[in-house]
Amino acid sequence: MLGSGASQRKERKEREKDARKQDILHKAIKVFSRRGFVKTSMEQVADETSLAVGTLYRYYSSKEELYVSIVFEAIATMHEGLQQIAESDAPSTQKLDKIWTYFYQFYETNPMYYQAFLFLHDPGFADAFFKAAYGSVERCSSKSFQVLARVIQEGVEGGDFYPDKPHEVADYLWSAFVGLVNLAETRKQLGTTASNLQELHRAMWQKVRRTIVLTNNGHSSTH
Repeated sequence: MLGSGASQRKERKEREKDARKQDILHKAIKVFSRRGFVKTSMEQVADETSLAVGTLYRYYSSKEELYVSIVFEAIATMHEGLQQIAESDAPSTQKLDKIWTYFYQFYETNPMYYQAFLFLHDPGFADAFFKAAYGSVERCSSKSFQVLARVIQEGVEGGDFYPDKPHEVADYLWSAFVGLVNLAETRKQLGTTASNLQELHRAMWQKVRRTIVLTNNGHSSTH
């Protein structure tokens, strides 16, 4: 049995290890964002983190493990935020408004996690992982869409939303937001027309909301 001093030292080392792993994750995503999964190497991640390659391998056995860790962390953060909204006592229309706002807040607060979500669309992602790992990522990711779909279903059953397929609406909402962010970022990178993402986000919601939410008389909302 460890004495109190030894136990404290062990706990401190674990905290330091966890902090170092988080720092590696934060810096690795910058490399993945620049180069994509296929073209990124552990050597490049080591350079970004100012660690020796051998030291990096002590924390992550491969770039696949590192990549999946980033994706899982992003998925968990998104799911937690959506779950809190879904479990609130707010009406379904307000929940939907809050979810759209949360998408923007998630991007602004955790840009690296947003980029991690885009990794799921990297052509090399599925091919790089054994089926069990990729299947696990898919299952965890689907939980967030299930939460969103339940909010849609709640609105449909309550007569607040158009009768529609909840999972399709959930896909539509997320796809609309991703397209909006990509538009703003592309324009920024090209130095063309400046796009204020927050204003675009607000303006798009006025249009998107009307395709989902009904008014009391059965017509689409103009909120």
